[in-house]
Amino acid sequence: MSDLKSIEDAVITRLLDSLAANFAFVDIDGTIRYVNQYIFKCLDINRKDLIGKKVTDVLSIFHGQSDILPDILEELRQGKDYIEFKADTYLSEKDQDAVQLVGGAAFGIRDRNGQLLHILFFFRSINKEKRQQYTMDMILDKTNIFPWTIEIDTGILKIDSRYYDYIGSRPVRMLLRSMIFEH
Repeated sequence: MSDLKSIEDAVITRLLDSLAANFAFVDIDGTIRYVNQYIFKCLDINRKDLIGKKVTDVLSIFHGQSDILPDILEELRQGKDYIEFKADTYLSEKDQDAVQLVGGAAFGIRDRNGQLLHILFFFRSINKEKRQQYTMDMILDKTNIFPWTIEIDTGILKIDSRYYDYIGSRPVRMLLRSMIFEH
């Protein structure tokens, strides 16, 4: 049975290390037990500087001006299963100026009786996405270009809200079913 457990652990480790997202397993007391390799691309930190340390001693998760990491841990200990990070959530190493804008969540890993065993943090840096969105918004605000999409399944045309501001009208739902070629 221990051979099976070590095989499972090795497969999970290889799988998590291969993903382009950050994963950290934390004990219920907040001790970091595992971080995948990708976390080191996000943070300028060494694995030995993380494993065995209290997550609240090493990292901060900010929303607004508050470090919400202790609150996240406590909510999961109190029975919440899942906490998604709100928009504009930042992660930083403790006492460092560098921050990463992140999207992600924290999950409570529980046994069959509902007892909390571990906490899984999943996050990814969204700095690049935010910069691209900011640049695109800035370009679109300065031009008369209005992005649009058609939902193929429903035939609904969606036009960027700036178009309606430009023409001085309210948004209208348009159904373009007749324009879609069906085979």
